[in-house]
Amino acid sequence: MIIMSNPRGCTESLNSEVGTDRRAVRCAAARPAVAPYHQQDKKIKITMVARFLRGMLLCLWIGAAHGAEKTSKGYERWKAERKVLLEDKSVIAYYDFQDESDSIVKNWSKLGGALDGAIDDDAKVHGPAWGLGRWPGKKALQFDPGLAPTEGPDGDVPSACFVEISPEKQMYPLDKSKGGTGEMTFELWFKVSTLEGGWMGLVDRVSGGSATSSPYVLWCNSGHVALFVCRLPDGKDVQVGDNESLVKGKWAHVAVTITADRCALYRDGRLCGEAKLPGLPSDNEKPLLIGAYGRQIGLFHGWVDEMVIYNRALTEEEIQKRAALAPEETK
Repeated sequence: MIIMSNPRGCTESLNSEVGTDRRAVRCAAARPAVAPYHQQDKKIKITMVARFLRGMLLCLWIGAAHGAEKTSKGYERWKAERKVLLEDKSVIAYYDFQDESDSIVKNWSKLGGALDGAIDDDAKVHGPAWGLGRWPGKKALQFDPGLAPTEGPDGDVPSACFVEISPEKQMYPLDKSKGGTGEMTFELWFKVSTLEGGWMGLVDRVSGGSATSSPYVLWCNSGHVALFVCRLPDGKDVQVGDNESLVKGKWAHVAVTITADRCALYRDGRLCGEAKLPGLPSDNEKPLLIGAYGRQIGLFHGWVDEMVIYNRALTEEEIQKRAALAPEETK
């Protein structure tokens, strides 16, 4: 056997004993070992999955950071608007519904604790519950009396779910004899959990279901909002309603203005209706209720957020601006 060296690094073997020249070329030294195809394919798949998972984790991290920033910005925006209200001298009462208290809804206006709202004691654990408000990080009161009945003298009855505000003289802005200005605005944000059933009280002066016994009431019936102004000098009553139905589970802004010659109802900045008045209504000197039109009756089903009471009539432009201060929808 003759061994010849090849300059390419291969060894050639020449075998002459078989009668023919048979040359075997071996290049093992020059070629690295290559894994079988199925092993290469497995490694490629593992690498791709690892890269995909890293990408997903990065996206989740970026999304969480963006969400936290968005929530923070939304909450800061609400706090900035809250500060404006606290500095407004015409604000009699401001309830931001951020307390998460078991007993009160705090008034943050300069008039302070005298106008704090009491969460009805009879409601106990079945009364208003704190839930998610309309702003990121914001709270609201949830009223769903029919969902959690308590045992009463006549069997199972809905729990009383409302907030009651003491009838201090500062709550009589329409009564000039008590130091009032002769005009007012109240506004609130709410959403209904049902469009069925009868009348439900949103804002009421303990009318007991008879609007004529109260200077003003704001009620909701089958998805529609209605304002009643009563106890007027001529003995007549005025009603203004919204023909457009509410959307179940969607926040709505409602504002009411009352002066000696006009009342108006706005929803989401839109003038729903107005009516002339023959003078100012007389006050019944009863507490103001949020979420009912009487104790144990006319109970509201849904959520109520910030409520503001002014001793002046806001302009339509001011109301539109207030209604436009809305974040992305929370559910």
